[in-house]
Amino acid sequence: MATADADADADAVAVAAAAHGQISRTEAANLCALSSSQASRLLREMARDEGPLLATGAGRATAYTRRPWAPGPELAARLGRGRVRD
Repeated sequence: MATADADADADAVAVAAAAHGQISRTEAANLCALSSSQASRLLREMARDEGPLLATGAGRATAYTRRPWAPGPELAARLGRGRVRD
């Protein structure tokens, strides 16, 4: 269960970063495909260059958005969400 929670946290950070334009949707999907430890390490490394969202989110998910963004159907399924618009 803890691994699933960590994976969900890492996924939420990747989605939030994509929503803020800090990483692309493709990069977010790739991060969501990684294990939580791999994703956390990459997010920490990216935070040094990419800014405060990734810096604050690397340790704990901060999934908020300033502009509308919905994950594609495959990413939405991975995140356990229902129908989304692309």
